[in-house]
Amino acid sequence: SFGFEQWAQANETFFLRNTSFTNFVTASILVFGLVSAALKRRHVFRDYPSVALTVVALYLLAFVSAIWSINPEISLERWQLSWPYVLTTAILAPLLVTRPQDASDALYATLLLGTITLVLLLFDTRWVERAVLMDAAAGRTVSGGNPLAVESLAWYVALPALLMSFRGYSRIWQTLRWSVVVISFVVAVKSGSRGQYLAMLAAAMVFLPLTRKDVRLRGLLGVIGACGLIGGTALWVRETFASG
Repeated sequence: SFGFEQWAQANETFFLRNTSFTNFVTASILVFGLVSAALKRRHVFRDYPSVALTVVALYLLAFVSAIWSINPEISLERWQLSWPYVLTTAILAPLLVTRPQDASDALYATLLLGTITLVLLLFDTRWVERAVLMDAAAGRTVSGGNPLAVESLAWYVALPALLMSFRGYSRIWQTLRWSVVVISFVVAVKSGSRGQYLAMLAAAMVFLPLTRKDVRLRGLLGVIGACGLIGGTALWVRETFASG
């Protein structure tokens, strides 16, 4: 939601002055989903995903490690500010994904809403170096948004587009696949986070063979090569224009 929030803050002062508005909307959607799930199946926590328990354990490890950090006071202060996000993403959100169909629905929603948001960020905002210019519509010079969050959104969209197999009514994404991937790569490169960009590009190439068991090796290598070519070209273009 933070990528959409940056687009909204870049075009409307209301969202810039009320930075928690989109967080409340997201939390409301989550609560509505949990209530709907509870009405359909009484024992919501019984089917808690095991992978989510691993994520919670990692968060607990991070919290405990704050005690012996260089500055525990600052670390614990950040935890106090971040606990609503941890509660939402690590504990409550996984309750909505207990079946493979739930995950599939979530990925399709990510593709649709994420692609729309990326197009808006790319063509309906002003950028200052790596970041989106906040409240550009009002003619103000406000500090830019978070480029890491924008690049994360780009990869949240690119990875499902690359890795999913589309069938039935969803075959429209088969046609749009490479358009979505190119838009995601352009936004990711525009954010200027080279380390994250290269890591996610490598992850896409590693996971791609795991999702294409029925594809011949020659075709699979072609897809991996296309990903590398698009990703490398996008990175080269940015570096060339940024230096010149």
